[in-house]
Amino acid sequence: MTGRMMAAVAGALRAMFMALVLAMPVHAASPAAEMQRPAPKHPPANHNRQSFNDLVRQLVASGEVEPLREVLEAVRNSAAGDVVAIKLHHQKPHWVYHVRVLKADGRRVDLDIDGKTLKIIEGK
Repeated sequence: MTGRMMAAVAGALRAMFMALVLAMPVHAASPAAEMQRPAPKHPPANHNRQSFNDLVRQLVASGEVEPLREVLEAVRNSAAGDVVAIKLHHQKPHWVYHVRVLKADGRRVDLDIDGKTLKIIEGK
């Protein structure tokens, strides 16, 4: 490459870089402005998850629900496939695990399992 070609390439690269820099949004928040920002109104995202995990631990310890490993064993015995989602809901008078299973043929199966007896309440 000749000197002229290298200069032309360097000029083009500089122009592209400047265009990118100028196109970027500018956030001119000073550290002082960051400190004056009001506290968030909601707790951190993991706060609810931690509270829920504590609740589930308490329910397992009190015998109101079976632990997750027992639920997964019950699912394996009733629906072959991969568990892709599991939730625990209170449906009076008991707790229900909602389990989503993806079968080998690609079909989705949703199971509602009693949290204490591990009997399938409903399967779709």
